[in-house]
Amino acid sequence: MTVSGEGVALRAVILNAYRRSNAGDGLLVDEAIGLVQEALPGVTFTLVSMEPSSFAEHGAGLHPVAGTRERMRLTNLLARLVTARPHPTVADAIRSADIAVAVGGGYIRGDRPSSMAKAFLSHMVQAPTRENSTPYVYLPQSIGPLPSRLVPFGASRLQRAHAVFVRDDRSRAELAARGIRSTRMPDLAVIAIGTSDLQRRLPNPESRPGLIARSIVGRARSYSEKLNELAALINPEVLIQSSGAGNDDRKYYDAQGWGTEHRGALQALESPDRPNVVVSVRLHGALQSILAGVPAVHLSYERKGWGAFEDLGIAEYVHNARSFDPRTVARQVEQLSRDATAYWEAIEGRRAILASSRPEIIQTIRDAVQ
Repeated sequence: MTVSGEGVALRAVILNAYRRSNAGDGLLVDEAIGLVQEALPGVTFTLVSMEPSSFAEHGAGLHPVAGTRERMRLTNLLARLVTARPHPTVADAIRSADIAVAVGGGYIRGDRPSSMAKAFLSHMVQAPTRENSTPYVYLPQSIGPLPSRLVPFGASRLQRAHAVFVRDDRSRAELAARGIRSTRMPDLAVIAIGTSDLQRRLPNPESRPGLIARSIVGRARSYSEKLNELAALINPEVLIQSSGAGNDDRKYYDAQGWGTEHRGALQALESPDRPNVVVSVRLHGALQSILAGVPAVHLSYERKGWGAFEDLGIAEYVHNARSFDPRTVARQVEQLSRDATAYWEAIEGRRAILASSRPEIIQTIRDAVQ
């Protein structure tokens, strides 16, 4: 294969994109496209997304293809689930590409039947097969747990990838136990923090903290009760990170008695009356707050949260969403709203290391098409 610049423009397919209405997934897609464009100048794209039109701002070089669940009837979905083969349109896009780059959303796992179904329908049917010679690069994502019942489809297909990056040490260990080589790498949004010109926002005494929440499984009642206790302690402005389809923050907020009319998180972070501090259950709500110069406390429900905040040097500001102490979180919010100097200094101490991860990913993408 010939790299663009030597006479032939390369074609890339971006897999596992979700939709722009989930701001975190939109950020990951933007970062992934930026990495591929830097690695392969002049490259053209096919984007496999649940809502491809939401990424139209990337221009003429991006050719969207609707994701599997929007394009297939239930009978076809069941057939694909059994055979684990991609939808023909997606398969054609992959076969015609010089490289497949998987964005991922942190759900190649099989800890519950629902997560196994998502892995099959949204990841495994787009994964490399014996019939497909297109090189795959899995960008940093949370993979695992991979129980034995998922191995025939998950592990065997990941073994065929050119490179698999993971965001935490547990995922790397689980993949190694399945004979899959992977490389520990920060989340793409964490790398962006390392490479961005962070503009720390000065505290505004008139501002309230921001709160980004979501529905989670497991001990849900205890989690919701703790969120309400925290809200009573810090009097936050509730913000929306994701809307639409089956991943809508408004539904959970309404069930909590918080109503449905709230500002979007990005809108709030870009406004003059932005929050001084954000408490976010969504990882990328926390990371986007930091990118906007607003310190964040993360209530994590998955391993990727701990990995990200450890990479940033602020591990004391991540808590288990199912068992956090609302008073501890409220104290951190109050402390950060007064003086976040130590918080930003910890991140600054990690920025050079985080920034060095980007060239490694870019070189891996280039190597895949040689």
